[in-house]
Amino acid sequence: MSDKLKPCRDIESGKFICNHGMYGTRLYHIWNGMKGRCFNKNNKDYPNYGGRGISICDEWKYSAEKFFEWSISHGYGKYLSIDRIDNNKGYTPENCQWISNKKQQRNKRNNHIVYFNGESHCVSEWADITGISKGTIVSRIRYGWNVKDILQVKPSHHNRLYRNSSKLESEG
Repeated sequence: MSDKLKPCRDIESGKFICNHGMYGTRLYHIWNGMKGRCFNKNNKDYPNYGGRGISICDEWKYSAEKFFEWSISHGYGKYLSIDRIDNNKGYTPENCQWISNKKQQRNKRNNHIVYFNGESHCVSEWADITGISKGTIVSRIRYGWNVKDILQVKPSHHNRLYRNSSKLESEG
């Protein structure tokens, strides 16, 4: 594969020369999307990436070939997305991995993290762990339930939502 791969844009002239055979592929779009989020101020996602100082290492920024080679050798797959292990650091070989979309969605800055019994998980993870739906957990949080009850009281049509009370009221 590396014999075919070449950067898409000549750094000196800025001319588009795509010889690596990856143009138009999913992996090419991921690479190009990273660059857009980090460097294009007109990109809708720029404020959450480049606007926060998130960048791409020079090795990947200037060479699609290097990014493609790293991706293939580090588990790239058709249904995986690139993830920055530390969301406050940039796209580098040391800070990136390929993960499922489900795991990626749980690794966002805007997730609501719930702490209980020494564990911290986002609401979706607690839903998987407890068997209580995400919607029920979110509703309980909104209504001011304590964390223990949010995660341990099994849903029932007899349970009434309560506000800031440690005792659950039930309907007769």
